[in-house]
Amino acid sequence: MIRISVLYPNEPGSHFDHDYYLNVHFPLALRLLAPYGVTRIEMDRVAEGIDPGQPSPWHCIGLIYCESIAGFRQGYADHGAVISGDVPNYTNVRGSVVISEMAGSQTLESIAALDK
Repeated sequence: MIRISVLYPNEPGSHFDHDYYLNVHFPLALRLLAPYGVTRIEMDRVAEGIDPGQPSPWHCIGLIYCESIAGFRQGYADHGAVISGDVPNYTNVRGSVVISEMAGSQTLESIAALDK
């Protein structure tokens, strides 16, 4: 499974419409990219920076889950103009994109099993 993270910076003078992103942009992107292996899209609304009370360097992080990099790249090649064309409707900043392979995770239950 591949995760594409899109980090939107909280720059001076920038804005971000979280409701539009979640309720309009996400359905648009998911409908277009699902045939290429995108299985879900998530949004993290960044609460604050690492130091209490400090603003976050990010407005939002979008997370796109896809079966393969090749599938995502093909979907974006076919529909990226429409998806990117919607960006000015929710923000005036350019997102930074990170493509990663999900390599593993742990839960309290899974580490308890290791202790046995």
